[in-house]
Amino acid sequence: MGHDLRIVLLALVTTAACSNGSGGGGEDLSLPTAQISAANAVTATQVTMKTAFGLADAVAVVVEQLPGLTAGSAPGPQGGQVLRTFVDRDGDGAVSTGDECTFAFAGYVDQGVTWNGAVRVDRIEVQGPLIDPYTSELDAHVEFIGIALSRGATVDLLGGELRIRRENRLTVRLLGVDVDRPFSIGVKTLRPGTHVDRNDFPLVYARAWSAKGTVESAGVAGSLAFDTEVPFAGSLFSQYPWSGMAEVLGRGSRITVKAIDYTSNLMVEVDADDDGEVEETIDTTWADL
Repeated sequence: MGHDLRIVLLALVTTAACSNGSGGGGEDLSLPTAQISAANAVTATQVTMKTAFGLADAVAVVVEQLPGLTAGSAPGPQGGQVLRTFVDRDGDGAVSTGDECTFAFAGYVDQGVTWNGAVRVDRIEVQGPLIDPYTSELDAHVEFIGIALSRGATVDLLGGELRIRRENRLTVRLLGVDVDRPFSIGVKTLRPGTHVDRNDFPLVYARAWSAKGTVESAGVAGSLAFDTEVPFAGSLFSQYPWSGMAEVLGRGSRITVKAIDYTSNLMVEVDADDDGEVEETIDTTWADL
């Protein structure tokens, strides 16, 4: 992707993030309790950024089940299956306001992640048909019921309820996720007030993630607050973003996380005493988180 196109994309993703409700503004987050240092800075990055963006990616898998939904079993893109239960209250043959859906995943594999467990989608409100190329809006309540996501030897159990909003337009697909009650992902818990966006830009084959919220984890012995100051942007065909910046706040400490190139490299700047001076810079990758 050329330099000029990257500038255009950055403008697009920043505008989309603002319109979809993430970053800046909103209520003040609870004061973080975990101390960040050079010793746990990479862990703090994993606990915040990868957890938040991973949640948005998981919700996207569920949302992708809705357009053209029919009851019954369907294969996963890379194996396994999902059993779809569809309560079509108005009998129109499509997901619309007032309908309910349940998805039971069994060894369902999508983008290298194996799904087992169930997800329920209800309190659905829809404007417009949920199929391309039509403009549509979807608001819904989503409950993860004993979902296990496996990638290699890593298994995360997801549990809790979310509010989601999906907007489909000709040039962009916006997905916003709100945490209203504690939501668990493995040993991590996203606190109420957390918001995550995943926005796709099909005309330029690009995707952007942004997030703001608070997470608790035994991995950092407390809670951390996080906010993407510049949305993390990448390709629709790449697993990891190649640009973006976020602040992660601990108790009297902070780190700045920057995606710096196309090869999944990250730079983590550590300010262990929150005095505005970077004491140490750590190089890592998304894959290592």
